[in-house]
Amino acid sequence: MPVRYLSAAEVRIWSWLYQGWVVIEKYRARRSHVKSLSQSNGHLQLYSCSH
Repeated sequence: MPVRYLSAAEVRIWSWLYQGWVVIEKYRARRSHVKSLSQSNGHLQLYSCSH
């Protein structure tokens, strides 16, 4: 399988997509985590401080 080098524009687009996906995943994980701990304020404080 021949290697096809990505152009600079393609690399930039892929890095943007990847970074956006990472941010969205982190946000979703944090939101669901906070939601599950919303009953317990102590844990929520601890989680907020540790991140």
